[in-house]
Amino acid sequence: MSGPVASRARVYAEVNTQRPREYWDYESHVIEWGASKIHIMEVNGNHGFEKFHLMFQLRLIDWGLAEFYHPGQEYNIRVASRYFKGPELLIDYQMYDYSLDMWSLGCMLASMLFRKEPFFHGHDNYDQLVRIAKVLGTEDLYDCIDKYNIELEPRFNDILGRHSRKRWERFVHSENQHLVSPDALDFLDKLLRYDHQTRLTAREAMEHPYFFPVVKDQSRIAGSTTVPTTNTAVSTATMITGELPSIYQTLCML
Repeated sequence: MSGPVASRARVYAEVNTQRPREYWDYESHVIEWGASKIHIMEVNGNHGFEKFHLMFQLRLIDWGLAEFYHPGQEYNIRVASRYFKGPELLIDYQMYDYSLDMWSLGCMLASMLFRKEPFFHGHDNYDQLVRIAKVLGTEDLYDCIDKYNIELEPRFNDILGRHSRKRWERFVHSENQHLVSPDALDFLDKLLRYDHQTRLTAREAMEHPYFFPVVKDQSRIAGSTTVPTTNTAVSTATMITGELPSIYQTLCML
């Protein structure tokens, strides 16, 4: 392949297939890639170019379906991308809450750990629930339906069937075993639950043993970090915490 691979593609592949717990230094990656290609700097005689001379503007977009959460309120179920939809959306349960995001996080984690993207690959919303049921089983699904007095659409009678719960170890193979650990599977298991009330909260997830190695390492880095004596610009967040794991960083925003 001639020339460098697109920056985003390289970051995406590395994070999702090699080091899912770690935070890839996206800014430095882009800068390093960009600095080698921006020859206009040389043309203009800017020989003092440094990585910190570049400025970034981050925009958080796509608020079209955003809602303020009020306990006990019914919400639109036509939200979220299909592969990350929580089962509550697929069975038309409208009184969902923040735990919906934890399911989506579990789908992301499963894709990273097992190198299968998307992990639940349904052709439509009906098939999406079937794909989930083939992994998590139907017994817990029907228990959840009974608990919340949900009436399934008649179409599910023909396609859902009965399935036993699969062990997560079943999805481990030679190409992903380096990403999987008992803590990782336990963490995943506590995110991908039919009953939204039994999923980990964001705070509970951040305290899960899966993150202990990274958090311990970051604590060590933070403890040994000294404030620069030069005028070099350094991010306060980086100075205090170093690099954060990608999944862990996502939890900080939930």
